[in-house]
Amino acid sequence: MEDITPEKIIVLKQKIDPEGMLDIAYNSNSQIEEILRISDIWELPDFSPKNILICGLGGSAIGGDLVRAIMEKEIKVPVIMCRDYNIPGFVDKDTLCLCISYSGNTEETLSAYRHCKERGAMIIAVSTDGKIREMASQDNVCFCQVPAGYQPRAALALSFCAQLLIFMKMKLVKDYRRDLQKSAAFLEKLSNKWSDWKTPGDNPPLSLAMNLIGKIPAIFGSTGFLGTMAYRWKCQFNENTKMLALYGVIPEMDHNEIVGWHNREEFYKDKYIVFLRDQKESPRIKARVDFTVELLSKIAPVQEVYPEGENDLEKLFYFVLYGDLVSIYLAYFYDKDPSEIDSIHWLKKKLAESNVLI
Repeated sequence: MEDITPEKIIVLKQKIDPEGMLDIAYNSNSQIEEILRISDIWELPDFSPKNILICGLGGSAIGGDLVRAIMEKEIKVPVIMCRDYNIPGFVDKDTLCLCISYSGNTEETLSAYRHCKERGAMIIAVSTDGKIREMASQDNVCFCQVPAGYQPRAALALSFCAQLLIFMKMKLVKDYRRDLQKSAAFLEKLSNKWSDWKTPGDNPPLSLAMNLIGKIPAIFGSTGFLGTMAYRWKCQFNENTKMLALYGVIPEMDHNEIVGWHNREEFYKDKYIVFLRDQKESPRIKARVDFTVELLSKIAPVQEVYPEGENDLEKLFYFVLYGDLVSIYLAYFYDKDPSEIDSIHWLKKKLAESNVLI
């Protein structure tokens, strides 16, 4: 689009982004630096769990998903996510339960916290403040405070790093502090490069956002954190851009969804497919993704995104920033405030007014 200029984006930024979601994305490296400083004062329990449950919803939960993906090759106990009011039956006194709520008032997480307490589990609460902090104080439960002032989805670096640092400080995984410091510097360099809007070809997130105008994105990942990252991108399109999006994970989607992309043109004529990839994919996964790209390229536009970065953490943060920027740029193009989530606020209000008990 020829009319997308740096000047126009600056005007849009002033007009429709009052909470500064774009600037928050550009400065996500500061979240890593801040949580590294804050975590030094956390006093964590001396506890060796037989299993771990991470309770959270939305932006708080995706950090847990990504931490689990990063840790999966080294952690020696099962790690399960819980996005519900209730908790699995295995939770007992040998379970470490991380209850994550950025606001501190997420009703599903508060309910899960109560169930974990009833089971005698070792609980660690992570939040800015809110009801969960009050409960942790009353129950003499470990509370790890994170900085306030963000939309939960915009605080992913805080949530992810907080959880990784907790596991690190409890000696359940290796020391990631140096890798996180390097990731913060890496993100700063990327942000400086991608804040240049003069030439979309030199700003990959901006270029992709322009390609997505008028399209429904379908984001596909594979093993490791790439499948979770595809879901993160999908959710960012939902909340930031106010649009539907699809996501899938290889190899699972090769056993079902891939068939749905054929013989019904009305279903896929407005789609734009993005594959999140890695230069170090295993040979079999690489072959699967290559063949899937070849097949779907006959049906809809396909773009492959490979990360920069020297290790998994840098690659993870590369994809987080890339996806955040694409969704925010696209919100700008659609004249939508990327911070607005009126539908979620409406639903919470209706639930609060209802007589339905948790």
